[in-house]
Amino acid sequence: MPKPKIEETEKDFLKRCIPELIKEGRQKNQSIAICYSIYRKEGTEEKSPKPKRKKPLSPTRKKQLSPARKKPLSPISKKNVFLAYY
Repeated sequence: MPKPKIEETEKDFLKRCIPELIKEGRQKNQSIAICYSIYRKEGTEEKSPKPKRKKPLSPTRKKQLSPARKKPLSPISKKNVFLAYY
């Protein structure tokens, strides 16, 4: 089975891959599906770097980002509750 070359676009890989699989005796729809999956698995890994892991926030940074609350939130009073009947 063909593998994507470095710097090969998806379109170019499919043009090269599909005829090769058809020559091997696969059906057209099956070869298209196989080539797409090969490119997605192998072609994109080489081009895109792995996402960086985020470092956990330090306690001082957490305090800087979180809003300071001086008083606790009050429970909802009956005045603020509205009932809707359908």
